[in-house]
Amino acid sequence: MDFFEAIAERAFKYDTLLCIGLDPAFRIQNEDNLQSELVNFCLRIVEETQPYALCFKPNIAFFERYGSEGLSALKKILAQIPKGIPCILDAKRNDIGYTAQAYAEAAFGFFGAQAVTVNGYLGEESIKPFLAWEGRGVFVLARTSNPSADRIQLLMVQETLAEPQPLFLKLAEEAVRWGKGIGLVVAANDSSALKVLRRHLPSTWFLAPGIGAQGGQIAEALACGLNQEGLGMIPVVARHIIEDSNPGQRAKEFCLAIRQAKATPIFCPTVPLKPACPDKKLLIRRLLEHGCFKVGQFTLKSGIVSPFYLDLRKLISNPTLLRLMAEAYLELLKELDFKRLAAIPLASIPLATAISLLADRPLIYPRLPVKTHGLANPIDGDYQAGERVVLIDDLVTTGLSKKEALDVLRGQGLVVEDLVVLIERSYNARTELAELGLRLRAVIHIDEIVTYLEDERLVQDEVLNEIRAFLKSH
Repeated sequence: MDFFEAIAERAFKYDTLLCIGLDPAFRIQNEDNLQSELVNFCLRIVEETQPYALCFKPNIAFFERYGSEGLSALKKILAQIPKGIPCILDAKRNDIGYTAQAYAEAAFGFFGAQAVTVNGYLGEESIKPFLAWEGRGVFVLARTSNPSADRIQLLMVQETLAEPQPLFLKLAEEAVRWGKGIGLVVAANDSSALKVLRRHLPSTWFLAPGIGAQGGQIAEALACGLNQEGLGMIPVVARHIIEDSNPGQRAKEFCLAIRQAKATPIFCPTVPLKPACPDKKLLIRRLLEHGCFKVGQFTLKSGIVSPFYLDLRKLISNPTLLRLMAEAYLELLKELDFKRLAAIPLASIPLATAISLLADRPLIYPRLPVKTHGLANPIDGDYQAGERVVLIDDLVTTGLSKKEALDVLRGQGLVVEDLVVLIERSYNARTELAELGLRLRAVIHIDEIVTYLEDERLVQDEVLNEIRAFLKSH
């Protein structure tokens, strides 16, 4: 029986997916008893939590730091974990040729682990020596939980004539072709990445660190990462269990949370919607790159001079970017109950059309001003009075700017209670929209763009201060 078969069998038998990280992060002061303290600590955790554990995952770093004594302790711990409970050695090894072969011999031969984490960015040659150990599992890093990984793993890559993909997805799709023993490390605190990878790789097992201390939530992560059988994902919890005064009880609580999450409807990977964008930072970066946000002095329609300008009409000239933004709307729309989309002319019509095509929902839009010739239809498109409609626009600055379209739609008997926009441009719009009976959902708030500009050092501090002062006063 290979590693993933053993994992699936234990998951069914004990109704758990919980991986417990054996990471003794505390510093041992008495080095005379170093080995015994490490062994006793970890085996106590194993003994108290094993009824709720799918597997255990020691991170080699917490043992390597003590040299040979620490590594000897790790070997003893792995040897004494009860037979039938798989163990993943978290080592993140990466090299090619004889070096990779030596790493594999250490993980599977010397330590006797059933699986190991590896870094696949050196390509297939760095992973083959691990796959040569028949029946073992190899988890390749795809999407990690550390914040600065965004700058690399979310980079968009594009092959000739192909649709751009985030780098982590490209690596994942490449890695699973290297052998049947491949799983992926996918951060539990990035639900968007879990969704994207599950859509593309419905049968691949994910090792998902980041629960608890790093912000990942069990229910949300499982809803995005489980496969259709309620398997395929191994959420990892370390500190929240092993540092608890009662680790067995804490592990039981996580196990029960997993069972409850599995009992609820899960995200379906067969939905024909394929977000290319897993993160707001990527959306903002692409908008900036395409010139949709500019700084300077701009006179708005109201006559007010603004230190920045949003030109979202430019989206129509970049089909890939237009689709990316439309997919971002879908993440908000899936929470709503509606029959049709209604675009506010004129700027939002291309965006709403793209959304309509992706969501397979019919589109209408009010005529502004209402036409008096021909059929004199107040609304273009098919509809029936009483239907629920979601209003779509590219951005919102004030609530009053939506009133004209809202009056036409409601005047024809349509139920309009929600407005979805790409960018919320002010602090006041939500209050004004609420007075009109509209709930606002925005993909991006202007504050998030300003923060991105600051974090990436794209504009000078005085410009940032001017923008923030303008937003507070308007």
